[in-house]
Amino acid sequence: MVTLQNKDRRRLNDSVTRLHTITGRQWDTEDRVHGALLSAVHVADYKREIDQLNVLAGSGQLVPGRRPLAVPDRQRQTRVHGQCEELCAALDSLVSDVAAGRRRCRLDLM
Repeated sequence: MVTLQNKDRRRLNDSVTRLHTITGRQWDTEDRVHGALLSAVHVADYKREIDQLNVLAGSGQLVPGRRPLAVPDRQRQTRVHGQCEELCAALDSLVSDVAAGRRRCRLDLM
């Protein structure tokens, strides 16, 4: 079986961790918006923060100000790591199929 190289697995893990961190911050911000009676200015500020987090998620940049994980975040992280393992297994299977000629990958993505 062909597997992902260590550097590719690390890059995938880094990407999943970054995405998990950004998504957690977005959920926290959404919770603040929906959890209290806020002025329009505060709602706009929170929505702007969510937009900035979306830009970070799309750009691949590191997330500033990472905080320790709360209990719900640990549960989410456990779930995300399980999903990451499933994704890695699926990618391993795809790489094996491509290497054996059973599947083809389109490389003209742009």
